[in-house]
Amino acid sequence: MVCNDASKAEFAKAQMLLQALDAEYGSELGYERAALEDIAMRETIICKQCNFENNIETSEQRMLLCKKCKKEIWLTADTFYHKARLFRPRIVIPHIFEHGIVISINQAAELLDVSNHTAKLVYAQAGIVVTKRIAENAVDVPSQFCIPVVCRRSTQTPAREHPAAEELAVQQQLKEDRAASEPHFESRNLNEQQRQLLAALSDEPASFEYLSEKTGLNSAELSAQLMHLELLDLVQSCPGNKFKLAVSLSLHGAVDNPAQVARAESLAKTFSYFIKDYFQGVSRKYLQIYASLHWISQDRKCFPKYSLRKLFASHSHISYDEILAYVTPPAVRMVTPFNTS
Repeated sequence: MVCNDASKAEFAKAQMLLQALDAEYGSELGYERAALEDIAMRETIICKQCNFENNIETSEQRMLLCKKCKKEIWLTADTFYHKARLFRPRIVIPHIFEHGIVISINQAAELLDVSNHTAKLVYAQAGIVVTKRIAENAVDVPSQFCIPVVCRRSTQTPAREHPAAEELAVQQQLKEDRAASEPHFESRNLNEQQRQLLAALSDEPASFEYLSEKTGLNSAELSAQLMHLELLDLVQSCPGNKFKLAVSLSLHGAVDNPAQVARAESLAKTFSYFIKDYFQGVSRKYLQIYASLHWISQDRKCFPKYSLRKLFASHSHISYDEILAYVTPPAVRMVTPFNTS
């Protein structure tokens, strides 16, 4: 178990929070009722046998009978609580993150008197759910910037090699993909205006007005060039009439942007401190999941009290097979700045 001063202090906070939560919910039955109340907010549920829409009339029971075919309907089926035997860890862990408290999986297992497997499962499910809802202002940080914290093996790690070899394999594949695409890129014969546009863009969305001022193109010319670059999969449009480089260009460094590289390195450094302080290290495979956990543990504006519990209850089930199959892409999405007020 991690035993530095920071993790000890966080564990003590988690113990105090757990005492308050146990007093509030009373027992495992109380935690189950809280989960069922969240699920019942959907108000209706579809019977998978006959497709009849049933009203959820009570949150006191986990199962109800379909009004039409009389088949059993489990309210927790295909939810965050799918086949859950214990509701306490699935209620407590989101509360811990909502309070800005960070404890390791081992500490969570000890705190809640559950197996490491159960705690790890809840952490992974939480991270995947939040990753799917990650904010639009997230920055794509190349996973290679996170190498300092990659010290655990995974199913993706090459046999008999250091965990970092997993990232090297990803980078090698990216290089091969880039080499294969470069002749195609050159054959596109971009004009000077299009090259100016690519130089002005980064993986941060830029407004139409900013690009017009940066390139000196009028509205009609700029619209035409942007459309052409989008068709070539070199530029991606974003909400609010904004534009950014396609992910492949940003990752491969086809356009040099020192400011953006510096920002990505800064985010990766902050993330590294978080991992080393509370988890010691992670595998490359699950970097994105831990980046999402970093976000929810720090951002009180996006994740106030009860928000995670309700988010998880409304989300479909994340299976163990889905967790095993999950692999962090070449770009880790990180959110900044955090609002800790």
